[in-house]
Parts: sequence; C-alpha cells; structure tokens
Amino acid sequence: MKSTIALLALVIGFYAQAQEISLGEVRTAGSACDLTSSQLGEVTLQDGLFVFPAILSLRKSKGSFGRGACNLALPFELAPGRKLMLSDLKAVASTELAARSAVDLSMEVFLSGSKGIVNKSSLKSKRQSVSSDLLILQPGVVVETACGGAGILRINASALIRGSGQSSAHLHIAKMKATLVACH
Repeated sequence: MKSTIALLALVIGFYAQAQEISLGEVRTAGSACDLTSSQLGEVTLQDGLFVFPAILSLRKSKGSFGRGACNLALPFELAPGRKLMLSDLKAVASTELAARSAVDLSMEVFLSGSKGIVNKSSLKSKRQSVSSDLLILQPGVVVETACGGAGILRINASALIRGSGQSSAHLHIAKMKATLVACH
C-alpha cells in the first residue's frame, strides 16, 4: 500500500539560519508502514536531531512466519553552499515474542541513487514469551549530501517474525544527529 502524507512543516530554520533546508512530502510504501498523518507532524529536523517517530509495525497472529517492510522517502532541498550530514543512527524497536519465536529487524538509511549500510538486530525466545526493546545503531556518518541542491532521503526497514503464536515488532523511533555545514 502506497500513501503520501504532507509534511506539516515544509521549511525549517536550522541553527537559527532561515531556509537552509526545506523538506517535501514523506512518501511511504510497504505492508508494515506505521507513520500516520498525526505522527508526521512529529517528523522533525531541529535542535540538531532528525527524528522519525514511527516507521514499521508488524503483528503475526497465526502461521509460522510474518514478514513486513516499510520504505520511506523524504525529498529535501538545501540552500546553495550547504550540505547535510546525518550521523549516529539510533533506532528503537519494541518486540513481543511468543515462546519459541524469533524476530529479525533490518534498517537502511541512504540517499536516492546510493546505497547505505544495512543494520540488523535479532531476538529469540526459548521456552517462554519475551518482551524486549531492540536497538539498531550505526555510529559515525550515515548520510552526507552533495553541496546544495535537492535529494531524497530514504529509509528501508523490514521485519521477519518466525515461530508459532502471536508476536509483534514495532520500530517506533529513529534518530540521527543532523549537521548543516558550509561547502563549495
């Protein structure tokens, strides 16, 4: 299912300098997207952090496995003489696993036309059910744009749940440090 959600704040002043970056509409595609229109107002680029409040939600109620994915695309435009660096990715997922189940989560952040690092996290339950948070971390530079111009920030996330019984995984927040730097 593909949906387009309008971003509430189209132009954001960053580090008290007006109009250095403008954001377009977030586009989502996939069977497990969890970014709702009310949460979209919370997608922010301010105070040095770029935050997505919700990305993926997968619930498995029957069968031996459940699989879901969500792909986000966020167009942006930078002022001439500026480039955007996103670093230190931290994503948090809440999981609830039935006994003898497992979940595999993956997340990739990149610019259109390029490839990012696929970050993974997993959890297995044994004889009893488990509720736990999983972290997906990528220290250092995650994305660095070209100087000025436009681009599309992409996030691809997926989850695979194996085992019997009801289980769920929710990738509910992703943060990256955002820095606008001068360039030529």
